[in-house]
Amino acid sequence: MWLRVPNTTLTAFFKLCRQDKFDRTLLYPDVPSYYVWTKKNTWARRKCGANVEGYPGVKKDATLGRVFTVPPSRQECFYLRLLLHEVSSSTSYNNLRTVNGVLCDTFREACLRLGLFEDDSQWDATMAEGALLKMPSALHHLFTTILQMCEPSDPKSLWDKYKDFLSEDILREAQLLCPTMVLIFNDEIYNRALIIIENLFVEVGGISPLLGFQHQIVWLPPVSHLRLCGRHPTLLRCSTPMSQQMSQNFS
Repeated sequence: MWLRVPNTTLTAFFKLCRQDKFDRTLLYPDVPSYYVWTKKNTWARRKCGANVEGYPGVKKDATLGRVFTVPPSRQECFYLRLLLHEVSSSTSYNNLRTVNGVLCDTFREACLRLGLFEDDSQWDATMAEGALLKMPSALHHLFTTILQMCEPSDPKSLWDKYKDFLSEDILREAQLLCPTMVLIFNDEIYNRALIIIENLFVEVGGISPLLGFQHQIVWLPPVSHLRLCGRHPTLLRCSTPMSQQMSQNFS
């Protein structure tokens, strides 16, 4: 006996693309602009909105769709999400994995064949979304995952662009410890964020690609508050508790 599996918003989108010419022009995140999700687990055309030229009966609303955020560590789910943002006319999971008539073994392979990783734009977009939606501590993990698993071509540029977001919690802690001082982002704040990221790499036995330029661009706290890391001579790690260091260095 076969069990009928209810539609998800994605599998229902696949059905739309198999049945309708207009729907094959859409990307998955575009669907809520033209459809509403019903209690019957189907997409239904919007009845209000602006008419779409050339497609009688199709109306567009200002509604925005957003696919749930997926971290790069969930590799195939992440690459599936990426394809849904880049490929239209998707009629099935296999169709998404097919590039130029070749069925790829994985969604990642399909992304590679489509040239979606030729630059760092996808990792930039991932960090931009994370900066809007995540707390700094979660952003540390996201950034570390991108560096470790996705191998961006220019990690320093990603750091330079998002270092304020990655260091926001450290600045906030310093401001709470020294409420009478006007504190802004500076090299010490950035260095502490780099140390946190490096620690995340060390936890999994890796070496951060940021390590190569860290000592060139950051100011380190007084030597009395630091110890030399035996594994990486160029990296100084804080041995004094963060709250104590902040009160000492900013006083």
